[in-house]
Amino acid sequence: KKNKIEGMFDVPVNNTIATNKKGNAITLIHFKEDKIKYDTLKSDFLDYVSGGDDGYMSIFSEDTIGYSIGRGFLLFNIKNNKFSYNSIAGGFDYKISQIEVVDPEKKIFIFKIRDVSRRNPTFLRLMDLSEEPGKILAEKEVGPCGIVIINKIIFVYHANEIYAMNINFEKVAHPLVAIFDKEKHKDYGKTLELIIHPTLPFAILNEEKRGESYRDTKTAVWCVSWRENDMNSDKPKMIKLLSESTYHFTFTYDGKWLWFVDASISPRNFILMPVNPDLPYFIDKPIYLGEYPKYLSGNAMTRNPSGLVISENEGYEGKCWLKKWDFTEAEKLLEKNRINEH
Repeated sequence: KKNKIEGMFDVPVNNTIATNKKGNAITLIHFKEDKIKYDTLKSDFLDYVSGGDDGYMSIFSEDTIGYSIGRGFLLFNIKNNKFSYNSIAGGFDYKISQIEVVDPEKKIFIFKIRDVSRRNPTFLRLMDLSEEPGKILAEKEVGPCGIVIINKIIFVYHANEIYAMNINFEKVAHPLVAIFDKEKHKDYGKTLELIIHPTLPFAILNEEKRGESYRDTKTAVWCVSWRENDMNSDKPKMIKLLSESTYHFTFTYDGKWLWFVDASISPRNFILMPVNPDLPYFIDKPIYLGEYPKYLSGNAMTRNPSGLVISENEGYEGKCWLKKWDFTEAEKLLEKNRINEH
């Protein structure tokens, strides 16, 4: 059609995504075979339901979604349409650059906040949003970094360093950190991405090593596994998966799939890799999904079934459409390959 679907994000509804940029509203987009249904939950409940630079969260609750609007943060219950909105980042110089949940039941969140004027360092702000206004519990300066939270452990990665903290911002030991410190090569560049599997003991690291020019930049994707806790073992726990230029590594909510964008060729492609608990390093052979569009307006993941949805368009005034990959179709392909191998 002529209307672009932008501002797409994941929601705790089966085979559904959402957008906050279809009118001044939050709208669910349900998929059924090759048809979609729009379901507007609530409109005009704020002057601006979306901003110019929203920050979306992964699914963390069965009834509540959360996203940032400018320097504030919205919590919205999709079952009863109740919401709360809190100022988070403060003055105009500050911006929310990442949001992670620590305790979804108690509504404890961590916000990574950076000063766009670059006069002050990036810091983490731990907040209790169970009531309005929200309460600041703790803060810590961290500098430019990325964060990942699993089981209330905060992993911070920056350049060639990874460390773990508890929710009191105190450093703690973790096998991922120990293995990385022991087995990374001496000229390791910097970690662009770190994702940790939600249930299995492994993580994916995306490394960039810059050369004298952009063309000399090299990337590598590493798998770190702490299935075996014997740190004195000679068996490597950090292995290279890929050497191509790749990014946007994401696990599905059921933990069965890892997808990413392959930028090593033109046009770029979406690639899917199965997660197999029976393999030594958990990751199976890659599966081609499709081309990365020239004009991408947004993307989001579905659950039950797991899938990827992208919004694309033919230029600024061209046709717009949604494309969806259902990963259960890949399960059929894997089963067919297993039969052929036997």
